[in-house]
Amino acid sequence: MVERAILAAWRSEMVWTLAVRVLGVLLAFLSTTVTARVLGPAEFGGWSAGLSLAMLLAALAPLGMDRVLVRQLSVLSDNGERAAELAIAHASALRFGSLLLVFGLLAGGICRLWGRNDWSEALLLASLLLIPLTLTWLRQWVAIPLLGTRLAVLPEQVLIPAGTICVFGALQSLQLPVTATGAAVIFSLLSVAVWMWTLVRSSLGELYLLAYRGRAAVSGDLSVRAAEGLRFVPMAVGPMLCQRITPLVVATCCGFEEIAHFSYALLITGIPAIPLGMLSLSLIPPLARMYRVGDTSGQQRLAENAATVSLLIAAFLSVLILLTAPLIPLLLDSRYAPVPTLLPALLLALLADCATGPTFSVMQTLGLERSYSRLLVTLVPLQMLLIFGFGRLASVQGAALGYFAGRVLWNIVIVAVIRHRRGLLLLPSLRGLESGWRRLRGHEAPGPSAPIDGSGDRRRAA
Repeated sequence: MVERAILAAWRSEMVWTLAVRVLGVLLAFLSTTVTARVLGPAEFGGWSAGLSLAMLLAALAPLGMDRVLVRQLSVLSDNGERAAELAIAHASALRFGSLLLVFGLLAGGICRLWGRNDWSEALLLASLLLIPLTLTWLRQWVAIPLLGTRLAVLPEQVLIPAGTICVFGALQSLQLPVTATGAAVIFSLLSVAVWMWTLVRSSLGELYLLAYRGRAAVSGDLSVRAAEGLRFVPMAVGPMLCQRITPLVVATCCGFEEIAHFSYALLITGIPAIPLGMLSLSLIPPLARMYRVGDTSGQQRLAENAATVSLLIAAFLSVLILLTAPLIPLLLDSRYAPVPTLLPALLLALLADCATGPTFSVMQTLGLERSYSRLLVTLVPLQMLLIFGFGRLASVQGAALGYFAGRVLWNIVIVAVIRHRRGLLLLPSLRGLESGWRRLRGHEAPGPSAPIDGSGDRRRAA
């Protein structure tokens, strides 16, 4: 009965989150397209590099305590305890984020003295975006267990890109020039405004107020939580490390203008990734609860069905994207003509990610943080070397092939590790999907001894 209630709640949340994610990706696509048209490839390349660097630093700033926070808020019911966890995470993030901000400004100044104006601008843009992004993402992690994934991602998925479209549209209609720095200032102001508005308009405002009032009492617990959070730093940075560091590697081997082509192609491949991203976020609370009670078979079913759904939808959308790819230069202009040539390799990389399902959510909830850290340290540098080497050989098209090779290698290794350490096989299964769909619709009540893959055969989990 507990599993059935969890599945029913997850189904409702999944449907609403999917709607928000679809709308958000559409708005993100439109806002990025408007930004790319207004800035042009050179300025858009600098903006993409700065944004990628800022996202990496913002993920690093909480020192892993954002992941501890979402786990704690998923099981705590007392607002006083929740506020204490909130204060600890924000205190750590703001302290270390301020240190990163100073470091970024100093590094930008050094690059300027060395004549590397492109990297100096990227570091300046990252410094402008760092604190707003850190606050925004912390609010999102707080909202996932307390408000649900749909309301957690709505501000960043809908309000910020919608505001960007309105502001850039107004500037373009007034024929006012916009630079990458101006785009960073606009994005930062929008992020702070949306962050403040969401606190005022939701129950999170009261929790944040309690956390602010009790901020003086967190100093003693901060060092303890920091030691615990450091184990989660790779989990915090890992999901975006490869995606966000890749444009910087492309800039190194191919030039800053090529970042514009590569980043826009990655944006397009993000459309088929909607189900995987939505399912990964939605699965964290139920997977955490199932792990707490030792329901390994329930975790297997959820993860397996998520892999099947995300792969089927991603494959269908990828075919549509390839068919419509020749229209991309018409949507932007001829300066973005290389974008369609990058899509086949990047879409294949996406399908490799979808085929293994929400591996990150599974590793985070099954206590595999150390294994994930080891994989991150060994495999991500190898992926970057593949991108750099292929990029040197065949420019940005080669970099896309290197990205595909790296993602295939990553998914093969991570599935093998999860299988070896926890006995779970994260691969698609149509039989498991059919059984899971019947359960989600309420036609079948799962018992405690329900088969792991819904097919009546336990040998796959042996």
